[in-house]
Amino acid sequence: MIDCLYFKQMMRTRKYMSETVWAPAFVLLFIFTYSITSPTNYQQTGFLFFYPLYTDFTIQCLYTTGTWMWIFTTLWLMHLVSNKKFNETTYKLITGSALYAYVSHYFWIVMIAVFIIRPYQIPFLPAVFLMFFGT
Repeated sequence: MIDCLYFKQMMRTRKYMSETVWAPAFVLLFIFTYSITSPTNYQQTGFLFFYPLYTDFTIQCLYTTGTWMWIFTTLWLMHLVSNKKFNETTYKLITGSALYAYVSHYFWIVMIAVFIIRPYQIPFLPAVFLMFFGT
């Protein structure tokens, strides 16, 4: 809602910034920020259903910053690319199957966590190994 109130100003600023010499610097800054805020450690992980996933405060801050960065980037990209119907059939297929894909993925994640990982107290890395390579 808030971003809709200032939409014209945001679009004007984005267009202005993309035409300046700062645009490559922002791309490099984005890549640097992405590299810092990627959750790539397997230590001090918290509980599966808590956000942020990590128990260390510094890692929590970095992970949360990275999440907001990706939300912001995804919103702008979707506004640029996917904010209009380009094909009626494709539009119906994607919008009709998105909820099913989300629900079915989450169902299996919960089933594996509740019936396999928790009862057998499987740590993080072996759980990932089992998911990809079987028993």
